[in-house]
Amino acid sequence: MHILTKFFVFIAAILSVLLAGLSIAYTFNANEIASQITRANAAATAAQNEAESRILEAERETSQLKSELNSLEATVAGRDTRIAQLEGDLARLATENARLETAQATYSTRIDEFTTLIATAQELDAARAEELRGLRDDLLGSARKEIALTDRINDLVSQLEVAQATVRSLQESIVALQEGGETSGGSASRTPTAPEGFRARVTDVSTDASGRVLVAIDAGSSDGLREGTRLSVSDRNGFVAVIVIDQVNLNNATGYVDSRRSTSRTPSAGAVVVPAVTF
Repeated sequence: MHILTKFFVFIAAILSVLLAGLSIAYTFNANEIASQITRANAAATAAQNEAESRILEAERETSQLKSELNSLEATVAGRDTRIAQLEGDLARLATENARLETAQATYSTRIDEFTTLIATAQELDAARAEELRGLRDDLLGSARKEIALTDRINDLVSQLEVAQATVRSLQESIVALQEGGETSGGSASRTPTAPEGFRARVTDVSTDASGRVLVAIDAGSSDGLREGTRLSVSDRNGFVAVIVIDQVNLNNATGYVDSRRSTSRTPSAGAVVVPAVTF
């Protein structure tokens, strides 16, 4: 074989070895590059997915922030409106406060005037009360005097009526004695009389078995009454009857109505009892 051919064969072998090495390196580098590309693509995909996820999250956050911003802007607008309203209210309150201060000064003056008027009215009321007390005392005194005079008049009327009834009874007795021709040979026993100023009231009225009207009064031996004492009974309508005491206790007594010296009316509880006029 020619040497040149050998040389070329040798060169070809070397080139073949180099080419094989290059092929191996290329294949290795291509696989590595493919793996890197695959990994890079996967990383890019993951990054893109993450980026898209973050973009979506950012968009959601942006939307939420926009909503919050809108809410805050609305809140701020409402607060601005409220501040303006409060400022208006403050201005009105300041005006009202000034008006109230003026009114307070006016009312203070009027209160002072009313206080003076009240003090004057109290003084007048005290004077009137004193005058009314005096008038009331005078009226009470006049009423007491009138009542006393009325009672005295009633007593005198009762005594007069009793005296008239007694006169009639004595006249009838005199006529009866004259017709019978009888004369009194001795002096009659004196009838017991009630003490001076005696006064009592009827407490009960009843009728006994014989038909006599019995009258109970609220006075007895402690008031100077004795059995046989004659008393005059009067009510609002005047003289009613003469009663004769026939039973005397310490603080009460009972008598019967003398039909010859009485009216047609019957004594009632509460009627006034005074001494009867005797002859």
